[in-house]
Amino acid sequence: MGQSGRYRVQRLRPMRLRLHDPTLLDELSDFLRRTECRVRALGPATLEVEIPDAGGGEQQRRELELYLATWRAMHEDAEVEIDA
Repeated sequence: MGQSGRYRVQRLRPMRLRLHDPTLLDELSDFLRRTECRVRALGPATLEVEIPDAGGGEQQRRELELYLATWRAMHEDAEVEIDA
């Protein structure tokens, strides 16, 4: 708690995902939204993703990597990269 008696809320920087197959963008977006991620399309093969409940940037990345591992298991030929 700071001197003002209020908690400081950390705003996490969104992470970008790039798909090699743009036809899978909607499927990945829907999947991530079901995991309560905030998702925004930035282009035909690019998503911006935030995980509101992540405690920090590293935790957000770890959670996103786990979600992507699950999604990749369901889409074996899909390639998606996290842009730092």
